[in-house]
Formats: sequence, structure tokens, C-alpha cells
Amino acid sequence: MASFGFESVPFFNGEGDAENFIQYYELEAVKKDWNNGKKCKVIEFCLTGVAKQAFNMLTHEDKNDFSKISKHLIEKCSNATDICIKEFQERIMKTGESPAQFAIELE
Repeated sequence: MASFGFESVPFFNGEGDAENFIQYYELEAVKKDWNNGKKCKVIEFCLTGVAKQAFNMLTHEDKNDFSKISKHLIEKCSNATDICIKEFQERIMKTGESPAQFAIELE
């Protein structure tokens, strides 16, 4: 089986210490000699749950700037429960989205 070098890369679900995750992730990126672009691409695959939701809130441009990604994750994942409540309260129906799709997204 092919190895892509991600075995030691940490995963983060938004619970726990976001700063610690970022530090560990950056350490792994240095060991693997990743540039800013590679760090931005790989981190998306390391996030689940609330952390992934926080990442998806970023603009396309911000997703290409690791300092903005890390700052946003630290800010938004400091209290996972709060971000879920805020997203639920602020969620509006998207253009072309059916009421059923909207309800599923709220769930």
C-alpha cells in the first residue's frame, strides 16, 4: 500500500486544545518540509466535527493562508458547544436550497 506521509499528522475535531493541535501540526509540517500551500491543503483533511465546520466558514482566500486558518481555528474551537449554537442560530436558507435540505443541515 502506498504511503503519503500523513501517518504522523494529527487530527482535530474541535474539542481540546486548538493551540496545541496547531503547534503539533506545524511541527509535523516542518519535519515533512511542507510549504505554506501544502500546510493549507493537508490541514483540511485533518479536521473533523466542529473544527471542520470552523474551517469551512473561511473564505477561499483565507483557506490559502495558514496563519489565518490557525488563528480562526484557535478562535472558533475554544468552546465547541458555543460554535454549534451560534451556527444554528445564524444559519439561513441558501439560494436554491430546499426546505428539506435546510432542515437536514440544521440537524
